[in-house]
Amino acid sequence: MLPVGQQAAELALWACLLLALFYAGGGNFAVLSAFNFLTPAGIPLTSNHSLWKLTLPTTSLLTSAIDEWLETAPQRDEAGAVELGGLPLFEEALPFFFLAVSLEMALSWLQGRRHWSYQATIASLSAGLLHEAAEGFCRVLTLVPYCFIHEHFRVVDLSGNKALMWVVAFVGVDIGFYWSHRLAHEVNLLWAIHQVHHSSEEFNLATALRQNITGFDDILCFLPLALLVPPEVHQTHMTVNLLFQFWIHTRHIPKLPWPIEFVFNTPSHHRVHHGRNPWCIDCNYGGTLIIWDRLFGTFCEEREDDAIVYGIVPPLKSFEPWAAQLHHLREIGRRMSRTPAPEAAKHIVAGPGRLWVAGKDGKAGRWKDFPVPELGHRANPVATPLRALPTPLALYTLLSFSVATAAVVSSSLGPAFEERPPLVSIGVAAFVGSAVWTIGLLHDRSPAAAAIEPARALVALAVCAWVAMGWPAPEGDGPLDWLSLERVQALGWGLQSALAVLAVQAALSAVVCPLYAAETAAEKEAWRLALAEQGAASKRTFEARTKAAAGESKKRR
Repeated sequence: MLPVGQQAAELALWACLLLALFYAGGGNFAVLSAFNFLTPAGIPLTSNHSLWKLTLPTTSLLTSAIDEWLETAPQRDEAGAVELGGLPLFEEALPFFFLAVSLEMALSWLQGRRHWSYQATIASLSAGLLHEAAEGFCRVLTLVPYCFIHEHFRVVDLSGNKALMWVVAFVGVDIGFYWSHRLAHEVNLLWAIHQVHHSSEEFNLATALRQNITGFDDILCFLPLALLVPPEVHQTHMTVNLLFQFWIHTRHIPKLPWPIEFVFNTPSHHRVHHGRNPWCIDCNYGGTLIIWDRLFGTFCEEREDDAIVYGIVPPLKSFEPWAAQLHHLREIGRRMSRTPAPEAAKHIVAGPGRLWVAGKDGKAGRWKDFPVPELGHRANPVATPLRALPTPLALYTLLSFSVATAAVVSSSLGPAFEERPPLVSIGVAAFVGSAVWTIGLLHDRSPAAAAIEPARALVALAVCAWVAMGWPAPEGDGPLDWLSLERVQALGWGLQSALAVLAVQAALSAVVCPLYAAETAAEKEAWRLALAEQGAASKRTFEARTKAAAGESKKRR
C-alpha cells in the first residue's frame, strides 16, 4: 500500500484534473479558441476589431461573412461572461492546469521517480508561451478560410438539428485530428511543425503544453468540416478534443479498465505514441478516441517488458525553444542542399526517415527508407545527461519566465485594454520570444548568454519606460493614445509594476549572467564524464537489444 503522502498527492492530482476538465467544459471552449483572440474581455464580437483590420484590410466579402456568423455566436453578458450554461470561462481552468503540473512534480518527488527536470519543464512551458503569444495571428489565418468555406460552400445547414450537428462535429473533429496527426508524422514539412511537441525527453503534464508556434499542421484535414459544421461549433469541439489530451500526458496513471482502453485514448496509449523505441514509432494517433487507430492499422499496445524512452530521433539536446521550433526545418534544408535539383523538392513531402542516397560508381541515386535505429545507437541514445545549473541561475531564469508569463496572461486575459492595436500584440510576442530564447541559452549554459540576456533586459526596460513616458497623454500625442480614459488608472498601476519588475530583472541579469552563464572548468569536466557514461550505457543497451533481436529472429526461422 502506498504511503499516506503519496495517496494524498495522487488523489489531489486526479481532483485537479477533473476540476480542470469541468471548469473548461461545455460550450465555453468556443470562447477562448474562437473568440478571445479576437477581442479582450467585455468587447462586443465584431469584425471591426484591430486584429481583423490587420488581417483583412480590403476583403469586405470575408468581413461580411464573419459578421454574419458572429451575430449568431455566443455573446457576453454585462459581467463579461459568455451565456453558455453558466460554466466559467476557459481561462478559469488555467490555474488548475498549472496546479496539476505542480502536483505531478510533487508526486514524482514523493515516489522517488525522476519524471521531470527544471530545465525541460521550463522549455516545455516556454514553447506553450510562444504558441499563446502567436495564437492571435495564426488562428485568424486558419479561421478565415474555414468561415469563408462554411458561408459560401456548405452543403447542408445542420442548425435545425443540434443533436445531429454536435455528433457530426465530434466525430468529424476526432477523425480529422487522427488524419492530420498522422500526416504530421509522415510528411517532412508537417513533421517540422509537429516535432516540437515530441522533442522533450520527458513525458509529463508539462509536455502537453509543449506546442509549435503556428498550429498550421492540422488545417487541411479540418477544412472539409466547414461544408457541414459552423465555425463556432467546430472551434468548441477542437478545444474539447485538445483539452482531453492534456490529462493523457502522464506516467502516473496506469492502464485503465479494458472497455475504456479499447475505445478512448488513454495515458497508456499516448505513452507509446511519444516513445522513440522502434516499436513505438508511428502509432496511436487518435485524439479522444483510439478506435481510428484500430480501424486503420496504427494501434500499438503498451508493453510491460520494455520501458519506453521518450523524445525524437536523434534527440534535440537543447532547452532553447527556438531550436526546438526550427531545427527540423534546418534539417530539411540541409537534405535538400545535398540532393540533386530534380529530387530535392521531394524532401518537403517525403517521410522524416526517407533520404536520398547518392549513386556510386556511375549508378543513379535513389530514395531509401531508414528505420529508426535500436535504442542505444548513437542516433538514438538512451538519455541525454543534464548540464549543471547553479541555483542563482535557476532562480533568475524562473523570474524571467514568470515575467514572460505575466506578459502573455495580461495581454490576452487582462481587462486593462479596451482595444489592442497590432503593435501591442507584436510587442508582447517579441518580448516573450526574446525572453524564452535567452532562458534556453542560459539553461544550455551558452557563454553568449552572459552578454545577450543583460542587453535584452535593458532593452525591455527601456521600451517599458518609453511607453510610461507617454502616459497619460492627450489623445493622439503619445504611444498610448489608443487607450480609453477609464482604463488609464489601471494601466498606470500596471506600468509602475512592470517598470519595477523589469528594473530588478535588469539589475540581476547584469550580476547573475556574467557569473554563471558559462560553465566552470569543473562543470565542463563533469559534463564530459556524464557524456562518456551515457555513451557507455547506450552502447551496452544497443548490444543487448541487438543480440536479443537476433535471437528472436533465429527462433522464428
